[in-house]
Amino acid sequence: MKKLFVILLILSTIQIFSQTKRKKFNFQIGGGPSIHNFYYNQITFETELNYYINKYFTTSFSFNYTKGDVFEIVYYEYFQPNLTLFISPFKNNRKNDFRLGYGISELFFINLTNDKKIHKTGHNIVIEDNYKIKNKYIIGLKLFGQTYLHSKREGYEHGDFGGLLKIGVIF
Repeated sequence: MKKLFVILLILSTIQIFSQTKRKKFNFQIGGGPSIHNFYYNQITFETELNYYINKYFTTSFSFNYTKGDVFEIVYYEYFQPNLTLFISPFKNNRKNDFRLGYGISELFFINLTNDKKIHKTGHNIVIEDNYKIKNKYIIGLKLFGQTYLHSKREGYEHGDFGGLLKIGVIF
């Protein structure tokens, strides 16, 4: 009887420890308003895959699709992959994750009015706060700023600034 009790005790502790294992990935989608070059209003949609490295660091790969217009005269859209490293200064406590991020971006800009295409490399700065719901879902807010390198020949900067409301699932 003692052997059976010891075996059941060991099996139950294995079950308890297996349930506390931290899940490393989450997938989020979101959307919201943003501004391109400080005066083009646009709407941005994002998909993002996050990998938790530890309680302080997370990395993410995201893909943005943005569509906008300039006073309904010039219509444009762009695609933008981003790779970002986040730090959680107050630790990711498994319920709330406030984090700051910095990363690289690629911009594939298409002017739909005259079919002009622009490709730029740049960097992004992100402030994000995510909140877990029932250890399975995430809701969050993201503020971002992105600037892109340019040549002196073009004579202008590309930059995007905005905010997104995001929802996601942890797996």
